[in-house]
Amino acid sequence: MHQLIAVLAHARTPTDAVGLARTHYESIDHAPLTNAFDSFTLVTDLETRLDALPSGAADNGAVRAETDDAKAFLDRLWNQTQRAQARHLAIVDAAFDHLDHDQILDNTVIDGVELDPSQSHATETSSSSERGSVRDSMRALGSWQHPCYRIYDQYGSAVRSPAQYDQLEETFATDDADEKTWFVVPLDVHY
Repeated sequence: MHQLIAVLAHARTPTDAVGLARTHYESIDHAPLTNAFDSFTLVTDLETRLDALPSGAADNGAVRAETDDAKAFLDRLWNQTQRAQARHLAIVDAAFDHLDHDQILDNTVIDGVELDPSQSHATETSSSSERGSVRDSMRALGSWQHPCYRIYDQYGSAVRSPAQYDQLEETFATDDADEKTWFVVPLDVHY
């Protein structure tokens, strides 16, 4: 499957930011995103233009994080992350409520997990109940790189909590941009 993710990079130019994002896949010593994704494509190399991209990303490969388009793009990705986390949390909660330890360790699949409707980011229009593997959901929630996460910092670690996301937004807003600034590098990944 394909999805869009964003890698955040503190760099001098869009070209430098794209180079930093590439190292998360191509570094010989440590390429953290290869643990979660099979391959990636820079948005500048996509054959079709995606409407979901922030303005300028398809041309430069990266956009400044403080722009309105970049903020809207990151907000969409953050909402997707929150929905995925809510799904995995619901599966884990149901497992602890309805299964014994042996069933959990046997990687039992949970059917008909209801997402909490009080969580606005937890509801999906496609279905009201979920199905999933307990251990897969635990792994997703505990991982630093996983397809359920859509935003990655400059070190290749997922932005996993609301506090992290809020801190990033504050960093972008107060960035003095003397020599370097924050860029959003959208990537089309396959997993």
